[in-house]
Parts: sequence; structure tokens; C-alpha cells
Amino acid sequence: MPSLLDRVVAMLTPAASQQIGSSLGIDIPRVQPAFTVAAASQLDLLSRLGTTPAGAAQVLSLLQTDTGDFASGTRSAGTFQQLLDIGAATTHVLFGERNDEIAQAVGTASGIPAGSAERLMAIAVPAVLGVLRNQVTSANLDAAGLTRLLHGEQESFRAAMPAGLRERLARETTGAVQVGTYAIPTSAATIDSNANSPRAAMVGSYPAAPTTAPVSPAPAVATVTAPAADLQPSIWRWLLPLLALLAIGGLLLWALNRQWSTAAVPATLAGRTWYWERTLASDGAEQRVGAPDNYSLSVQPGGALALQADCNRGTGQASADGTRLTVSLTGMTSAACGDGSLGTAFTEQLQAATGYVIDAGRLQVTLGDGRRMEFAPAP
Repeated sequence: MPSLLDRVVAMLTPAASQQIGSSLGIDIPRVQPAFTVAAASQLDLLSRLGTTPAGAAQVLSLLQTDTGDFASGTRSAGTFQQLLDIGAATTHVLFGERNDEIAQAVGTASGIPAGSAERLMAIAVPAVLGVLRNQVTSANLDAAGLTRLLHGEQESFRAAMPAGLRERLARETTGAVQVGTYAIPTSAATIDSNANSPRAAMVGSYPAAPTTAPVSPAPAVATVTAPAADLQPSIWRWLLPLLALLAIGGLLLWALNRQWSTAAVPATLAGRTWYWERTLASDGAEQRVGAPDNYSLSVQPGGALALQADCNRGTGQASADGTRLTVSLTGMTSAACGDGSLGTAFTEQLQAATGYVIDAGRLQVTLGDGRRMEFAPAP
């Protein structure tokens, strides 16, 4: 029987490889090896998260969100960008604040640039979750069944990754993984069914698996509650709001593209990602962004947009008429990004947009109070 990883890689048809290679700037012969490494890393992280009943229930919750359809999303350039936007939010759910580092490791292992690797991971995750979702549905698996499934295939995931990437993922998932509003320890790498074995003694005992309904095709978000004694901080502090955004915002992204299909934005603005570098006031005052790639804007030809505002993600709609531009947000996560974050300023300024111009390949957005946001195209 094919492994989960084999099933994911089997979805990479020649046409899908061609679309991925041309869209992400990856040589076609490198697409499948890089895709395999990216998918293996995602499956491995899910298997680590699923080593406890509560963690497996959280994976089931993720499977119940709308994470895009890989087969349809890789058929054309238009649907590909939509799949990329949804997948990018999902990879940030999986890898948290270390997403860039994991992408760099995947790129190094695959021989592709880190930026291309990050986008490839975003494209791979709908395939990974789609295969896992189908397996859970067809076998009617609950949280305990999913734990056994993932644990049984861990070695195949790790065998497909270079040692450096395996070690990085192990470091990333040692500590606590948030479940609902609590967190559970996940330092144990394995679960042994023999309660008297040394590994079982190391892992300890866990509460009975929560009752979890089989995954249905309709997007939904399950709520999981872990014991209060397990409460501790976690890099997954914004998991629940982002899961909710994936369930609702993902559908909105597709719906908005259809609803406003007649309100197209020019090709010079759409179909690419822009990084916010600074905002200039009419008196010369400057607000400079220290990490522009943490504040990005991606606009689709139909006007649907996806944005990153520091540690938060959002969706919205842009409408352009000549040099006039309006931006409205339709969904946004609400994590606390910490001191020094410009997330709120970024979203407020975008919604105050009144016009734009592309000058020397750079995007300038005029605000109602006379200030000007300046963006550079993503490499």
C-alpha cells in the first residue's frame, strides 16, 4: 500500500510540475525532489504534533478547515495564486515563527532559493492535508486512529529529509504545542503501545482521546480542550484565530474573486507580492519598516487580496479605477505581535488608500491624509 508521502507526491502530475516550476521560477527537474522534501517536512511536523491524543485532535481540527484543492489550484495561473495565498497562511500555522528558517532549510536541501522554497511549501501543504483528510474520512479515523496512522509512517517522512532538516524540525516541535486555549508538552517523540516498555515510561500516560467526529467535506473548526495543568506558553499562540481565518477567509478569497470578477485591477498591480518599506508624510517625516517582508500585500487580477501584517494574516478586496485605489479588509487574525510591531499601522494605512502609481517597478499608495506608502516587489 502506498505511504502517505507517496500519495502526496503522486498528485504532482507533469502539468502540475510545469505550473509550479513556471510560477515559482524553479527548474522543472528540481520540482519533484523539492516538492517531496517540502511535503515530508510537513507530514513529519503533523506526526510530531499527533503524538498525543489532544495533539491529534488539533490536527483533525486543521483538516476541517478549507486549505484549498491542490489538483484544481495547479491547473492555471489564476487558481494557482489563490492556492498559494491559502497555503501560505497554512504553513505559518504549521511552522509558526520559524517558517522562514524551515523554508531556507528546505531550499538548501533541494537546491532552490529560500523564497521559492517558501512558496513551494505553501503549494505542497494543500496536497498534504488533502491526502491526510481523505485517509481520515475513508477510514473514519478519530484522534487515536490518526495518532496511530501518523506514528506508523514517521520513519518514511524522515527518510525523505536530509539530517539537518530533521534536526531543525525536532527542535521546533520540542516544548509545547497549543491546543485550544491550552498547551500540551510534546517533547516525547514516540508512543509505544506496550505500557510496560521503557518508551512508554518516558512518554507517560495521557488522558483518553477526546471524542472527535469524522472529518466532513464542509469546512469547520473544532474546539479542543486540554487539561488545565498543561497550560504553558507556545509559539502557536495565534493558532486558533488563524484556523478560524482559514475556515472563513479561505472561502471568502474564492468567493470574492468571483463576486468582483468585473472589478479587475491592472496587471502591473496584480499577480505579485509587494513588501512595505516606508511611509512618507508631506512634511518629509518618514516611517521606515525594519522588516519589509513581514508586511506584504498580494493582489489578484479580480481584486481579491491577501496580506501579512507582522504575525497576523488577512484577506480583503482592492478596487482600482485609473490611478484611484480603495482597499477594504474582510478578515484578519488578531494575535499580539509584541512591542515594535507596525501591524496596526499597516492595515490602517492600507484602508486609507485613495490612489496608487507604479514608478520604476515600485508601488506607491497615496493615503487620504497626503501620506504615501512605498512598496518594493517581492524578489
